[in-house]
This record gives sequence, C-alpha cells and structure tokens, in this order.
Amino acid sequence: MLHDMGYELLISNGCPYLLPVYQLYTGARKFINIHLTLLPEQRGPHAVNGATLYQYGAGAICHIMDGGADTGPVISRVDIPYSPDLDLGMLYQLSFTTEVDAFTIAEARHFRPLDTPPQAGAKSICFLRQRMAELDLLA
Repeated sequence: MLHDMGYELLISNGCPYLLPVYQLYTGARKFINIHLTLLPEQRGPHAVNGATLYQYGAGAICHIMDGGADTGPVISRVDIPYSPDLDLGMLYQLSFTTEVDAFTIAEARHFRPLDTPPQAGAKSICFLRQRMAELDLLA
C-alpha cells in the first residue's frame, strides 16, 4: 500500500482524484501537485478551458498538497498572459510546457512555499465537480 511504502516525496501531475494526504502524512513526507493553470485563481480539472472562456491568463503552478482540491501553499508559478490569438489547443500546449518550468523552479527551491503567496485576481474561476472523487488508501 502507498501508506506503507518508504518514500519522502510524492508528486502528482494530472491525477483525476483527490489524494487523501492526511492518511499518508508521516511528518517526513512531502506531497506535491503540478497544476495546469494558476492558483489560487483557477482551480479544478477544466481551468484551462475557463481561462480561454473568460479571457484570463493561464500557466502552471507547483503546490503542496493539503487534502483540499488545489488549495495548498504555492511553491512556484509560471504565468502565460492572456492573448486573443491563443486558441484552446495552443493554450493547452503552452501550459504543458509551463508545467515543466514550474516543477523545475519548485525543485530548485527544494519544494519550499513562496514567501508571498499569489493572491486571487479580480477574476477567479473554479471548475470543480460537485464532489471530487477521493481515493481511500487505507481500505
């Protein structure tokens, strides 16, 4: 089981489930998520679509997982400013590239949160399901 394995760092990228890190936390483990789009403004699995729909910038972040849906402290953030000539397909491709950049920056920071967390802008969008599917790792 994931709980019993010996690891110090768990990295999630594109996982469609809410991982119950509170079941796995031992004090020595770090749980990191790479999120396609920006936090805290754009939460949820369809935030790139929302960025296009609402003419909002996009990008990627790396954050510490805290058990919520895209709610943990941000470690790194790479922005893509809004441009009307970026269609959804191109924005996804650019965002995937920024995921690599966000992870590289976070790794260089030894996965420490930013001293000044990003603040939600005037336009904040959230595309979460009514109930996020959560894994039970102890069952």
